[in-house]
Amino acid sequence: MTDIQSRIDSMSLDEIKQRLAEYMAKDQQITPRPVAVEVRSCSSNGSSCRYQVLLIAEDGQEIEVIFHDRYSRLLYIYTLMHARGYQRRFAAANNFESFRQLYTKLYL
Repeated sequence: MTDIQSRIDSMSLDEIKQRLAEYMAKDQQITPRPVAVEVRSCSSNGSSCRYQVLLIAEDGQEIEVIFHDRYSRLLYIYTLMHARGYQRRFAAANNFESFRQLYTKLYL
């Protein structure tokens, strides 16, 4: 504890303010919470998918959800479409037809 106090004492006022701002930017209690999820058509032509998933925060800030692969995005959007939930057997019905149709809309 004394090491921390000595470091604080050796900092200038500007350094303390900068460090405090960095900590506050990372604090989960201060950052606005997401209140909505939006699937929007992608504005850039160079992307691999026609749609992007955005989290809308309380203050209106939009944060894009980055997916590592196509199937993660597919499953996430499919789950959003079924807000009350779904059973695996219905998703797998007719050789995963609903997943195939959604994949076609997203990527082809």
